[in-house]
Amino acid sequence: MKLRTTIFLSALTLSTTLSATALGAPLAIANPHTEEDLTREAATTQEVLNLTNQQRQQHGLPSLSINQELSQDSHHWAETLTKPER
Repeated sequence: MKLRTTIFLSALTLSTTLSATALGAPLAIANPHTEEDLTREAATTQEVLNLTNQQRQQHGLPSLSINQELSQDSHHWAETLTKPER
């Protein structure tokens, strides 16, 4: 049971972290520039969402979905925060 809780909390933390960088971009690809990066980003987002929803279903919780507007806003804010100070 402790392992399941750890996995669930890890997936939830990862999901939150990824959505904060817009559409779940892996941290190594904080600002994707290529079509390949965007494709990988979308696949990672979907995989995290699937794993999170599997855990939620096992605990009788409703599924989550991606909010594109919130993801875009998060991405823009993350870019603002990572710009060097002038």
